[in-house]
Amino acid sequence: QQLPPRSYVLLVSGTMNPPHQGHVRLGLQAAAALKAEGHSVTAVCFVPVHDNYMLNKVVASGGDALFYPMKQRCAMLESLVLAEGAAAAALCHVVDHEGDYGAELLDESPSFWAPKLPQGYLRTVPTARLISHFAHNSRHLRTPGSRVGLVFGVDNFAGMASWSRPAELLACCDLVLLARAAIEVQFSKDPTQL
Repeated sequence: QQLPPRSYVLLVSGTMNPPHQGHVRLGLQAAAALKAEGHSVTAVCFVPVHDNYMLNKVVASGGDALFYPMKQRCAMLESLVLAEGAAAAALCHVVDHEGDYGAELLDESPSFWAPKLPQGYLRTVPTARLISHFAHNSRHLRTPGSRVGLVFGVDNFAGMASWSRPAELLACCDLVLLARAAIEVQFSKDPTQL
């Protein structure tokens, strides 16, 4: 069943460490697919995760992981967007949303980071909180009726059932899933709460 035409602002979030052309093209392909279905896309926003998430990941890996700070990841993404041409540059925006609003978005993570880092961890931004805050505060969503489309590869959908508060996430956005190399999706947890 096809949805009635909607106006979307697409949100592509993740570690993007380092960002690469695949991240940018994921957003552009999602926009093209939605337009082909009769929807409009007014912006594609790339929002890398907060540095605290990356620092926790480094500690959890035993210090072996390398990460690029948010400002550097954003600068790299801006270069990648420009490399896609003028049309992409007009549609795509790199947004340091978690950095700009971190003080009000950072939260404890008892179900995700606490078991991985029992000695302590840095607060991070829960995905549902990011999406909800972005939906209510982004300058790209000023058009009445615009909706957030959360973009990610269908292979990541399998882990969504284990995310913190997935129903809250789904209440404030539409999922825009793109097939990558995945032939099938295997859930690690019962997805009925989705």
